[in-house]
Amino acid sequence: MIKNLHIFIILFFFLSCSSEHFVIYYDESKSQSIKTTIFIQDAELRYWQLQQFFDEDPVLWRGRKIEIFLYPDSTTQYRLMGSRNTMVARPWTHQMHIRWKGEGDSILTHEMAHLFTAPFAEHFMDVPIRYGFMLDLGILEGVAAAAQWEVDEIDDHIVSAVLIQNKKAPKLQTLFGPAGFWTQPSG
Repeated sequence: MIKNLHIFIILFFFLSCSSEHFVIYYDESKSQSIKTTIFIQDAELRYWQLQQFFDEDPVLWRGRKIEIFLYPDSTTQYRLMGSRNTMVARPWTHQMHIRWKGEGDSILTHEMAHLFTAPFAEHFMDVPIRYGFMLDLGILEGVAAAAQWEVDEIDDHIVSAVLIQNKKAPKLQTLFGPAGFWTQPSG
């Protein structure tokens, strides 16, 4: 019996390959620029980095490999899973749905970090919940952003310090409140 019809459709149109920690589904006909070997190496590196960061192994914890659905473009992603501009990790299914720009793309680390936090959640969907029913996006996205930690021209800690000194930073009590994450600019 097929639990999710859209997953069946994706699997019908996609090829798959696997590595130590992943089963990767990809559209060969449209992904000539995506080199699955490089993607696998990048994904395994990110997995190792996140293992060090979280001191956790979600593949061992869950007892199966992470499934990554790798879309070649936003149109294909929309057609097959219903989202055009959002990359998605679903801790409760142990899956990620992403588009990958190439080696070093931080979206891979960010979405994978959501799966690494699943063992810490005390909810059946493996996500942080407040008051028994409200998704705590401040924790969910904050942890993934911290784990992602891109090295850019401007260090995130320096930016945070400047915002705090100039009284422009959001109050953490508000940001991590039930609705606080939604009330602040995404940047």
